Amino acid sequence: MCKESTVIITNSSIAHIEEAQSFYDSIIKSKNFASIFITDNGRHNVRAFSLSKILNTVNIFKLLDAKRRIKKDNVTKVIITAPIPLLIFLVPYLKYKSIKVFYTLHEPPIKTRRGFYYMANNIFHFLFLKFVDVVFFYSEYTKKTFLNSQYNFSGKVFVLPLYKFRKKLNRISNFSNRNTISFVGNMGSNKDIGYVLRIAKKIPELSFVIAGNGDISQYKEEIESLKNLELVNRHLSNEEYYSHIDNSLFVLLPYSSASQSGVMLDVMCRGAIPVATNTGAFKECIQHGVNGFIFNYETYCDDFTSLYQSIKTSDIKTISDNSLVYYNDHFSFVVFHDKFSYFYESV
Repeated sequence: MCKESTVIITNSSIAHIEEAQSFYDSIIKSKNFASIFITDNGRHNVRAFSLSKILNTVNIFKLLDAKRRIKKDNVTKVIITAPIPLLIFLVPYLKYKSIKVFYTLHEPPIKTRRGFYYMANNIFHFLFLKFVDVVFFYSEYTKKTFLNSQYNFSGKVFVLPLYKFRKKLNRISNFSNRNTISFVGNMGSNKDIGYVLRIAKKIPELSFVIAGNGDISQYKEEIESLKNLELVNRHLSNEEYYSHIDNSLFVLLPYSSASQSGVMLDVMCRGAIPVATNTGAFKECIQHGVNGFIFNYETYCDDFTSLYQSIKTSDIKTISDNSLVYYNDHFSFVVFHDKFSYFYESV
């Protein structure tokens, strides 16, 4: 008979693959068995909506493959890293077989949010969470929001550090080569790149970069008028993504909401300086003037411009060093493994 095992179920978006790998590495380090099961064809576009995506994410053959994997490997625990519609049809089977279901909830169900994506997400969670034993959150803010959301969840809830298995840096080797201020990542509706444009206008002597995928049509003329701004409007490879961060003194995070921020952690783990808004989970990690900066959303542009015009290079270097140290102390694999394995073994 096979030993007990864990299956980590994910879609193929980069963030969720990274997350699945983190769980896998921790389970293997504990000398247990685990495998990763991807529920689509390897081309998952975050928040895109089309017939091909629907067919890709609700694939009955993948459902049957997952069920066979669970039965064959004598699985006793399943970790699910994303709201995958296909799994609505799998979790009743898991419950019937007394298999423990762990789920990472990145954005808690908020009934007041508008739009098809959030409506579908809320419906999914209303049905799905009835079969979940443990929910993992990546910030105290998200956990608190969930517990106040009027969803009747009877399982356990834990908070984990959002570890992304980056190569650990003990020091920053290229600080003197950093010469840009950037916005990097997906341009979601909660991220106002208009703020970046306003700051670029206020500091014309500096180079700015906006790099990531999203609709910039409303800003097209304004972007074209800025001679100090480079735009890279497409999905970025990992190499491109990190090269922009590595070239940045500051990375702007003008978010109106943030359940957690993988970009913020990617910035910190390279020793760049995050400049965030005073919202959501940012204030759990950023100490203003110590390892980054955090400003009110309404005065973000003016506050950062004033800061940049008065800050000393030596202070920037110190905060950059602190940013890296904070990441290594709070989000390293050792920290993630210790917390995850404790929660995982206790259920």
